[in-house]
Amino acid sequence: MNCTQAKTIPIPEFLAVLGLKPTRATSKGTWFHSPFCGEGGDRTPSFQVSPDGKGFHDWSSGAKGNIIDLAELMIGSRSTRAALQFIENVIGGSPSSFTLTTSSISNTEPAAFIDITIEPLHSGPLCSYLYKRGISWDIAKQYCVEIHYYRPGRNTEYYAVGFENRSGGYELRNPLFKGAMAPKDITIIGNVPNSTCLVFEGFTDFLSAIELGWFDVNRMSAVILNSTSLVERCMDVIKNAANVICFLDGDDSGRKTTAKICRAFPFATDHSSLFIQQGYNDLNDLRKAILLMNNIFNKELQKGR
Repeated sequence: MNCTQAKTIPIPEFLAVLGLKPTRATSKGTWFHSPFCGEGGDRTPSFQVSPDGKGFHDWSSGAKGNIIDLAELMIGSRSTRAALQFIENVIGGSPSSFTLTTSSISNTEPAAFIDITIEPLHSGPLCSYLYKRGISWDIAKQYCVEIHYYRPGRNTEYYAVGFENRSGGYELRNPLFKGAMAPKDITIIGNVPNSTCLVFEGFTDFLSAIELGWFDVNRMSAVILNSTSLVERCMDVIKNAANVICFLDGDDSGRKTTAKICRAFPFATDHSSLFIQQGYNDLNDLRKAILLMNNIFNKELQKGR
């Protein structure tokens, strides 16, 4: 693939293959959640694609350009050759099969997954991704799996970290994709009745609590919402707990969800201040910051020897 061929691929279609769905379309272009805002994402879609599908402007970071510029940002390299290879790998080497459409804009359901295989977590890139989020291999492999899958009409195999919910669906994460494999539901860890139950928004927050020593699997239980929109599903579960400790995000959605739980149960408390007061939006952000500080300290320690 060369630059001319790559630039014929509409950016919305390229993002769709990566699992990023448009939120709305206007006369000024198509809007997405920014692919550069990490797992929590931007709460208001800030990634704009031009009406012709050839240019983008990421308002959250200020980055703009064409599909090659976008690919370079995604892989963290200014190598045009590497960006072209990445684009070709994503689309399966068939740029002529892409046409710009708006039919998917009203479709909020995730794309179908086919030829799914579930394996123990072993991929180096996925383990590296988790490590950068402050999650160690030993902890991740206890609660996560590796899921390989295809999308209809694509010849490319995808893979992601999978975190199972109580209905047999999975949250899916890799460096470029945040999604879910139906059915969507909450995840329950341990035996909730009469226990201290910790409530988290996402599974990396839950794993971060283990890394920080805040969750004792032998004495506590946990509920991971996997989305604040599923808070109602956790109510019947946590009502039988001895006490409930909330570690939900510090954004508007997280605060409203925490307030809802605390209003419903007098034995529920909000512990989000442990990371919010230090300037972090969620528990995983705090964990990543601590890991970074530890790494810096260890490097300085090595210099002094």
